[in-house]
Amino acid sequence: MNFNSLKSRITLLVSLPLVATAGAVFVVSLLKNQNNHFYMLLTFLVSGTLFTFITARITGRAIDDRQKEQAQQLGFLQTLIDTIPNPVYYKDASGVYLGCNRAFEAATGAVRTDIIGRRAHEFFAQALADIYCRGDEEIFSRGGEQLFGSVAPYADGTLRNVIFHKATFNNIDGSLGGLVGIYMDITEQKEVQDALSMEKNFIDSLIQGSSSPTFVIDKNHNLLYWNRACEALTGVPADDLIGTDRHWSAFYRESARCLADMLIDRVPPSGTKAFHSSNIIRDGLQGEGWLELSGKRRYLVFSAAPIFGDRGEIVAAVETLEDMTEQKLLEEKLVNLTYAVTQCPIGIIITDSSGVIEYVNPRFTEITGYEHDDLLGEHSVMFKWVEASDKVYREMITTILDGKEWRGRFHKRKKNGDLYWEDTLIAPIKSSDGEVTNFIAMNEDISDKVRLEEELHYSQKMDSIGRMAGGMAHDFNNILTAISGYVGIMEFYTPEESPLTSSLTQVRNSVERAAALVQSLLDFSRRQRTNPLPVNLNDIVKRVGSLLSSLLGEDITVHKFLSEAPLEITADTVQIEQMIMHLVNNSRDAMPHGGDLWIGTRRATLDNDFVRRYGYGTIGDYALLTMTDNGSGMDAATLEKIYEPFFSTKGVGKGSGLGLSVVYGCVKLHKGFLTCYSEPEKGTQFNIYFPLKKEAGESDDDQPKQLPRISDSSQLRGDETILLVEDDKEVLAIIKSLLQEFGYTVLTARNGKQAVSIFSENTEKIKMVMLDAIMPKKSGWDTYLEIRAQLPWVKALFISGYTREALIEKGMLDEGSIFLPKPIAPVDLLRTVREVLAK
Repeated sequence: MNFNSLKSRITLLVSLPLVATAGAVFVVSLLKNQNNHFYMLLTFLVSGTLFTFITARITGRAIDDRQKEQAQQLGFLQTLIDTIPNPVYYKDASGVYLGCNRAFEAATGAVRTDIIGRRAHEFFAQALADIYCRGDEEIFSRGGEQLFGSVAPYADGTLRNVIFHKATFNNIDGSLGGLVGIYMDITEQKEVQDALSMEKNFIDSLIQGSSSPTFVIDKNHNLLYWNRACEALTGVPADDLIGTDRHWSAFYRESARCLADMLIDRVPPSGTKAFHSSNIIRDGLQGEGWLELSGKRRYLVFSAAPIFGDRGEIVAAVETLEDMTEQKLLEEKLVNLTYAVTQCPIGIIITDSSGVIEYVNPRFTEITGYEHDDLLGEHSVMFKWVEASDKVYREMITTILDGKEWRGRFHKRKKNGDLYWEDTLIAPIKSSDGEVTNFIAMNEDISDKVRLEEELHYSQKMDSIGRMAGGMAHDFNNILTAISGYVGIMEFYTPEESPLTSSLTQVRNSVERAAALVQSLLDFSRRQRTNPLPVNLNDIVKRVGSLLSSLLGEDITVHKFLSEAPLEITADTVQIEQMIMHLVNNSRDAMPHGGDLWIGTRRATLDNDFVRRYGYGTIGDYALLTMTDNGSGMDAATLEKIYEPFFSTKGVGKGSGLGLSVVYGCVKLHKGFLTCYSEPEKGTQFNIYFPLKKEAGESDDDQPKQLPRISDSSQLRGDETILLVEDDKEVLAIIKSLLQEFGYTVLTARNGKQAVSIFSENTEKIKMVMLDAIMPKKSGWDTYLEIRAQLPWVKALFISGYTREALIEKGMLDEGSIFLPKPIAPVDLLRTVREVLAK
């Protein structure tokens, strides 16, 4: 053995204790956290062996013995180092390998003898060798220990993640001797650590990137996560809350538990809408409600879930929030809309695009009589229109398929077969892309409205006919006045034994019949004179009832059922009697072969249902007069015309057709209402409602005052000058002639302007003016006012074919004026003239 070799071995022997000590320190430091008692024991064995070796060296044994003993110790030490499962190597101060263990050989694939005396660049790739050498240089420059992570090539060709732990050792003289290193394969731990780090990053990204506001608290209620969506929702930055237990302050003004806090504290659910167990999340909680966030009212839905540890304990809780404000407002609108549709007084039906019914509201079932289950799934064609043309149906289909609304009015049939009128609006329901997905139909039952319209049209027609009848009566009265006047003159100059007397009597009778006909026209047109007084309807019916037997005959039986309580109304007794007689005559004609007639009275109340059903009437208490027969009855078409004047179902010459017209006019004049029910071969019933009198009025004994009768024709004569104003030429001529025959001087005028002029010229001579109340351009009343302005005390007598009441209503007559209705009998005219002049 040469000197250099010996020197090297001595240096090695001296260094080995230090190496062992450093290795022990390194191994202890490396493995103290590994909980591996085998590694700890092995480390102490190596240290103890090295210590024994050093002690033996100091005792001063002979060098040969020491060499032998050292060789044994070195062999034992190498054996111990070889038992270390982690790669171990040691280098001198120049970076040359002095040795390694078997684990190093196994890991690198190199042989120990090939390693000793060589450098790292001879075994490892340049980049790795540079890293290792820089690490050696750094620890050599400062001494001590070095710990760093890197990669190491293994014999299987893989690069493994390792942790290097190096420690320097000194020579006997205190100079740097080298370093001992050990490294541990942490590839699997690194993979686990990377996986955990990736999982943490994933969780962080998941929570932070979630569009749902989310926060996490630990078991001490400290906030761990507060994502950006939470910041946006609450307006509270995460930095203000992370690490604190004040996350509740983002939602509440005062300290309160969030759902996550309730999970941590294991607060049992209350079962309310704001706090209840989750049906989806195991052991989770849910809740919802309105909160004030950033000055805005928001509706939030909360969900909280526990996070469990290894032993099943709750270590944290995560809570997510969802802003449902828009949906809640939309839901409320939808609820309101649904309520509106459900409670809507108009029937609503919704079908799919092919017409199959999907929804109907309750009002629709009320209108049609069908139940909800009868309609769903059925085609809307089941609601057939009555008397509707195919053209209208095709027009409707074309319109709605074009995406437009369609409106129409139809006669439809209910489930029970009844007919009703309906206003319909059908419109398409489109999706967001404009495609027709459904149809909605809104149907309004307008049966009452149609009935009201018919009543209005009928009333307007009757008013028109009434005005026409009044006009005809006026013209007839003028003609009859002329005829009556001429007949009167002829009677004054015709002896009773003359053959003409009989003819004049027939003419007068004809005039009277014509006057009665005109009076019927006036009755219908409601322009007749009335004398309303408080009367008991029962008394009128009893009085008329005593005359019915002779009027109806023995084959018709009369049944009377009258109210026990008096039914006091304000009425003209004569007109009510006339009305009853017309109705009796109508029933008699409907029962040519006999039958039964029921006449009754009772107290009745008209309510809103009556007004809505018939379209007329006033709510209140009434005296009801009913007349029912079991005669031939009438169909619907006849019922529509029964009140029209001159309409009759009887043969020619068997009635004037004015009976029911007079009844209608009488009822309206007394502010009453009447209804008629009739069907062919099932008889007819008239119901007549008269308003009950609320206050006592004049007695039944009061009668209108009559002018005194003048029996001596000489008392009808006079010699005064009279101004006669009449636009009808024939009436003017006959009255002038009649007055002149009885000694009067008559000045005539055909209009108001001419009358004023004549009066101005003859003011001192004219003692009275006789004026037709209605004339073209200037009425009789306006003419009288101008004349009275010239002579305030002038006397006047008004005549007209219209009634006094009609003239007063139109402002063409004063209440105190003296008036004669046409046709005027000569005696009545002369008598009234004398009365006016005598005042």
